[in-house]
Amino acid sequence: MSEKHIDEFSGVETTGHEWDGIRELNNPMPRWWVWTFYATIVWALGYAIAYPAIPMITDATKGMLGYSSRAELQQNLDQAKASQTTLHDLIAAKTVHEIDSDSALRE
Repeated sequence: MSEKHIDEFSGVETTGHEWDGIRELNNPMPRWWVWTFYATIVWALGYAIAYPAIPMITDATKGMLGYSSRAELQQNLDQAKASQTTLHDLIAAKTVHEIDSDSALRE
């Protein structure tokens, strides 16, 4: 078992496994790839801790930052509604013919 097998064509060490005459070369992943993989694992764990990420039966984890996409959506909806209030009031106060003749309301 401690005998090293070297591929005669490539000069690379093999794992010792062979299937139908094909030997498996022992080519490890590049170091930069391995470190990038580890970094993504650390990033994913940090993300799962910082933001709401893990669904439970009745609720989900809240996260350390207190971020809520529903709260952000509600805030955006409130801003959009507030910006459209004057336009809605103008439309509600006029008849269809007055709206049709007003070029600002038709846009």
